[in-house]
Amino acid sequence: MDSITSYGQPSLPRVMISLVTWFTIAIAFVIVRLETAYWANMVIVTVIIPLLVYYLGSNSIILSLSVPSAMIVVTVAILSLVTLTEGFKLRKLRTYFKEYGKNMRDTTITTLIVTTALMFGLTVAYLISGGELIDFD
Repeated sequence: MDSITSYGQPSLPRVMISLVTWFTIAIAFVIVRLETAYWANMVIVTVIIPLLVYYLGSNSIILSLSVPSAMIVVTVAILSLVTLTEGFKLRKLRTYFKEYGKNMRDTTITTLIVTTALMFGLTVAYLISGGELIDFD
């Protein structure tokens, strides 16, 4: 019960673990594109990614969101990123998105920015919904 607050909604640590898991999967898919030892890619693709997907399927906050909450999260996230790339004209961020996956450092930065945008969207959805994010039906 420690991962769920008293009124049935997720606690902050559970939300953060869920987002970190998504981030880890995104980075794992990039790592396998790098020139690494075959066994490292084999372990990532055969063990790490499947276990993370399994974990997300049974514990993820993102997968448990109600439809309106999910729409708010992704809408706020994409509008935040558009504001950064178009409003503030962050050309480097545009390049990071255009060349996503080519360079590990730039891809990690981009993934962190996307994760931050999703966290911001989750916060907005939480505030709009009065804390009722999860669809228990």
